[in-house]
Amino acid sequence: MELAGMSAAAARGRRGYSFTRGLGFLFVAIACALGSAGARAICVETGTGSGDGLWSFAQGQPIGPSSITVYPQKFMPVGTVLFDQTYPMTYLLGGNANAVVAKCTDTASASKVSAALRLDDTYQFGGFDVGGTRYYYVQYVYPSNSTMYTTVGWKLYGVMADGSQRELVFNDSGAASNTAVVFPTSGGYESSTRADKLTYPYVVMAKHFPSVRLVMVRSPYDDNKFAVVSDGYIGRIGIAHTDYGGGSTDSTYGYIKFGNYQPTPSAACGVSSVPRTVDLGSHAKATVAAGSAPWSGFTVTYECTSANSPVSSLRIGFEPQQRGNLVATNYRYLKSDAVANAAQGVGIVYRRQGESGSRYWVQNSGCSGVSTATQNNSNCYLARSQTQDQGWYKANYLSSGSSATAGYTEYAEPFEARLELLPDTAANDVTTGGVTATVNVLVNQP
Repeated sequence: MELAGMSAAAARGRRGYSFTRGLGFLFVAIACALGSAGARAICVETGTGSGDGLWSFAQGQPIGPSSITVYPQKFMPVGTVLFDQTYPMTYLLGGNANAVVAKCTDTASASKVSAALRLDDTYQFGGFDVGGTRYYYVQYVYPSNSTMYTTVGWKLYGVMADGSQRELVFNDSGAASNTAVVFPTSGGYESSTRADKLTYPYVVMAKHFPSVRLVMVRSPYDDNKFAVVSDGYIGRIGIAHTDYGGGSTDSTYGYIKFGNYQPTPSAACGVSSVPRTVDLGSHAKATVAAGSAPWSGFTVTYECTSANSPVSSLRIGFEPQQRGNLVATNYRYLKSDAVANAAQGVGIVYRRQGESGSRYWVQNSGCSGVSTATQNNSNCYLARSQTQDQGWYKANYLSSGSSATAGYTEYAEPFEARLELLPDTAANDVTTGGVTATVNVLVNQP
């Protein structure tokens, strides 16, 4: 055997000494051990492309709605959620869940690969707070030496597989020590099937990275003031790794980008006044059974923006808070809420004043938001495709006039309600008692 660092002749000259031979083997063993300890465990990023296992830059897959309709703050207060959607990293990096974002020489190194997510603060200036949460405006102005705002604000979060999330933060530094929010992949990696698997036997994929959640809300302004439309870059996706050679948490995998849209302001209507209570009166069983209970009248007042008022297309409907009390075989009848000594066998019907028959109640408007005596924040987007059979009727106001709020017009429409015998119910099956139901009055622009 030839010893490292000696000539062959010198090795043969010492072959007669067992001690020297032992030293030679010891020297080789030490050299091998040093060589193993000196090997560097690393992970490196992979390239982009359209082939199997490759990823593409995130800005190629914009996020957000294709459009947003924004109503005046009178009907859509600051902080009203307009859009809320979570996008998996699979989508952001090109749609391939198995796209390899990093390849590693060993499991210890692979388990340290983390996603670094942060906001892109190159152009985004200004924002507003709602309930202690900071939102940023959809457009930017460049250079940043003038006031700007829009009707919509946005917020980005990183979401882990277990549902936990963290708010993304600003930092322009590309260094590995910057303040990007780092999301460990929780040891997420797999054995490689790539051509270079002998060198890099382990891979981290797009599906091991966190998702990105985009929330958009109503801002404090009723118009858009911006000088330059944003390029849409609102966030950055990087890689964080203690062993990553020359890596950066900057934008290794590109930018989180908005789609190309503008928030569209729209005229709107909302209920401004309804009676808090409508007294249907006390009646004998025989009177109700005979269909002779009198109607109790009430008036609903709604208002619309005076400019480009949508009142001609407005619809109105009454939705019970306890929709389970609607009679499934005939949605004209609403049974009493659960109250002490509730009457049995009778229900509430309603109609527009002067009509001959009763109307359907709204079965399920899909409305979101809150309506109070002083503020309307109900947006019935799902109801736009619903029809009269679902309880929506064309508004037909009796009178109109100026609203107490400048720029709005009020409209008044009269309705009436009464007690009637429920379908397929005999008069003998009626029991006396109280009848109480709570309903929401809604207006909708289809």
